Amino acid sequence: MRLVLQEAHELLHGFSCRSDYNGILPETFAVIKQLLAEDSQGDGRAQGENPVDAGPEKGERRPPASCDSDTLMTTERSSQEPRPSPDQIWAVFESIWNNVCQVRSAVFAAFQAPFQSLETPGPGEKLPPPEKAFSCLQNLIAAVKKLLDAFQRVLASDGCFDDVQTLHTFIASSEIANMKLRFTAQDLCECLSQQEYREKLRVGWSQLAELSLSLEQCSTAVCTQAGNWP
Repeated sequence: MRLVLQEAHELLHGFSCRSDYNGILPETFAVIKQLLAEDSQGDGRAQGENPVDAGPEKGERRPPASCDSDTLMTTERSSQEPRPSPDQIWAVFESIWNNVCQVRSAVFAAFQAPFQSLETPGPGEKLPPPEKAFSCLQNLIAAVKKLLDAFQRVLASDGCFDDVQTLHTFIASSEIANMKLRFTAQDLCECLSQQEYREKLRVGWSQLAELSLSLEQCSTAVCTQAGNWP
């Protein structure tokens, strides 16, 4: 239980960088600190007398719903497992960018001029047939749009943990990342709460938006040909 309380304290600390949420966060910090103190003093108590399980005192406020037990348990990590650094987390976003650019290169090359001149396929790389490339292009456009939307929600002034959770879920389930994530939504939230990585995400959003535009232009240029493919 002490580990859960410590994780909750770290999570709230990440949110505190944005706002005190009308005084709710300071009150919640106080509750968690009190529980940590009682946990340290209550090692000899019977399990049934655990103060965490007791109801709130009169006038005492529960922690906000965003930090309920379900959320805390999903972010709990084994003490034996090292926490990923922000650089390790950001490396996943760099990998996503490289994957997107590789797919775009193959798709553009398959359609030839004028897009082929912008992209050079790797040595010995086999280009997909136009009909397969067009289908791949549509899938890539949809994935990039979802990623842009997720980035925008996280970067919004009223962005919350749920928005980070949505981004984490999309990356974990989408083929665009093509890897198994080794960090939690909480780790991602703490990373993107740092100004350095929020700024990197803004730059990444701008680059991805430009790439999305080029994908749309390519789609417009070839969509009339798609009906003539066997």
